[in-house]
Amino acid sequence: MQLCGKAMAATVVFVVVAGLQIAAVPEAVAAQGCRVITADLGYGGFAQDVNERGQVVGTTGNAAGQVRGFVWDRGVTTDLGSLGGDLTWATDISDTGFVIGPSSLASGEPRGFVWHRGVLTDLGGVGRPAMGARAVNNHGSVTGGSDVLGTGSGAIWRDGVITPLGTLGGSYSQPMAINNRDEVTGYSALPGGMETHAFRWRRGVMTDLGTLGGPDSVSTDISDAGHVVGWSSTGVADVQHAFIWRDGVIRDLGSLGGPFSRAQVVNARGQVAGYGITAAGEEHAFFWEDGVITDLGTLGGSVSRANAMNKWGQVVGIANTAYGEEHAFVWQRGVMTDLGTFGGIYSEAMAINDRGQIVGASLPAQGGGHIALWTLDCHGRP
Repeated sequence: MQLCGKAMAATVVFVVVAGLQIAAVPEAVAAQGCRVITADLGYGGFAQDVNERGQVVGTTGNAAGQVRGFVWDRGVTTDLGSLGGDLTWATDISDTGFVIGPSSLASGEPRGFVWHRGVLTDLGGVGRPAMGARAVNNHGSVTGGSDVLGTGSGAIWRDGVITPLGTLGGSYSQPMAINNRDEVTGYSALPGGMETHAFRWRRGVMTDLGTLGGPDSVSTDISDAGHVVGWSSTGVADVQHAFIWRDGVIRDLGSLGGPFSRAQVVNARGQVAGYGITAAGEEHAFFWEDGVITDLGTLGGSVSRANAMNKWGQVVGIANTAYGEEHAFVWQRGVMTDLGTFGGIYSEAMAINDRGQIVGASLPAQGGGHIALWTLDCHGRP
């Protein structure tokens, strides 16, 4: 969906989401018939992810003062419960409804979990080593850190079976993302423990992705098409650049003029979003496609950061305004749109799906954070 042209004046509307009336909130409007419908899903929490069904996950507090993960689905909020302790965070949801995150046992020991259709499962299990939950795919495969080998090797959990990823010869590996082909990416220590390299794990084989000339690299995301992105040190001291890797070739994405850039996310088209330092020393979000890196700018301030991107190349994140406030934004094809707040000085967009639903958090004029859902309405146009 293209957001372009001049922003129109904000109006105030009552938004009804699946029968749930939401408080009056400002409506951000973009030209050419596109607008942003803003919904407040509740007090005391934040949203972390949204899937293609429009199911939202995040974290909030309950009446007992416990921290709880939730799933919001068509106006109904479900508490995910816990593994016996007072803490559960929901951090990721697949398009098939698998939810993951950290929880705690009654003893306070942290454990990773997967939740699906009302059942909360400890990834480690009774009497087994703990396993973390970093990312989940549509098959319910979960990747995270694990002590299953008695070391710091990452692992994949699926249907109760834990498969260690191994390492690149060092003492640990840390998975960061998994795609729908059960390919995992992350980083691992090399022999000696002085260097770390990005890896791609596939069908039991961990591949070293190399670097851009320096000693270290870290990967952050992998697409269903097999693109891997992250950042690497270069052959120049104190210079780190974002990279994209595919089919054995690592490519430098360049920078925004400063010494540092990091790729955060990649889609199946090979489009990349991240952030970097400009020649003026400011931190800005960027979008990369076909060899061209684009500075997304800010909302009038000096800082912006990209958190997520969908298959259309729409990027969301957080940026400073000219007044020093931090606001959620959506960017596409050269235009950054301020998603506004619930009256306070802060909002942040954490995720966007291919339907243009954006989730995160926002502050009202008074009080704590609220769960935010912004929906791009372009009358069905991509």
